Amino acid sequence: MRTTGRTTVRVASLLAGTVAVLVAAACSGPGAEDGTGTDRLESIRPSATASDLAPAAAPPPGFRTVTAEGFTIAVPEGWEERTTAPQEGPRGESTTTTGFRPPGGDTETWQGLSVVVVENDPVPVTESSEVLASTKQDVAGATDVTRRSVEWPGASEAVVVDWTEEVRSTPVRYRQLMLRVGASTTVNVVALTREDLFADGDAASALRTVALTPEAA
Repeated sequence: MRTTGRTTVRVASLLAGTVAVLVAAACSGPGAEDGTGTDRLESIRPSATASDLAPAAAPPPGFRTVTAEGFTIAVPEGWEERTTAPQEGPRGESTTTTGFRPPGGDTETWQGLSVVVVENDPVPVTESSEVLASTKQDVAGATDVTRRSVEWPGASEAVVVDWTEEVRSTPVRYRQLMLRVGASTTVNVVALTREDLFADGDAASALRTVALTPEAA
């Protein structure tokens, strides 16, 4: 299938939409200063139902390891990589996004991966994951939205949000891993692939290889 500039932009925009939700969560989430943070976090705690997500023991064959500030991740050889300049938020947070995708984009499988690192993040993962899940369900019309706690090495808090959205009449599956590191850093990893290919797709495999490094603390 021939990809075009338009489809390349489209794959990138699917990831960008999720990043925008993260920024909104950082700007709007309640905190300790308003006296409501603790009670709200208790009321929106993620489901205790076990997730099938766990760190990979080693990268899959044919993957290369990318080292960035705060994390490492393995992605397929040949995938394109792009990192944005840090963007400053209204509460002093700094957001850097690194995106990965097959060469030229791919609207046959809709595969893509993005890592969003938010430094000085004032919003706990429990709160931002609730904003993400609610927005995807109520605004984007996503189906099968689930939000679960997981264990991840180096993270003080870890939540995974899964959902499906229709893209040009094609169901696309998303998985977002949200990791809290230290007192104020959040590392988000977003993988997407056509729904019927997601479980065995490269994006889902890459997400499982993310490892936190001391710089993230």
